[in-house]
Amino acid sequence: MNIPAAVIENIVSAEINYYHLKANPNFDGLSVISGYHKALDSLVENYIIRDFRKFAKKHDQDELHQNDPLEKALHMVVNKKYILSL
Repeated sequence: MNIPAAVIENIVSAEINYYHLKANPNFDGLSVISGYHKALDSLVENYIIRDFRKFAKKHDQDELHQNDPLEKALHMVVNKKYILSL
């Protein structure tokens, strides 16, 4: 499988939390949602953002051109390795 280890770990964690949620309905399901959300974020980071970061640095697109929130967010993703969250 070509899935990164972090994705598998988050999915396993979410499944374990789901099992405990089914056993005790008084538990909060947020841990299940959080586990799947982290797995999805890791997939986006590994298959989209990492290549975009390389492309932006290669083509000198890693500096701010405007004082715009979207521009600032992309600057943080490229230069400070922030992860975009879905």
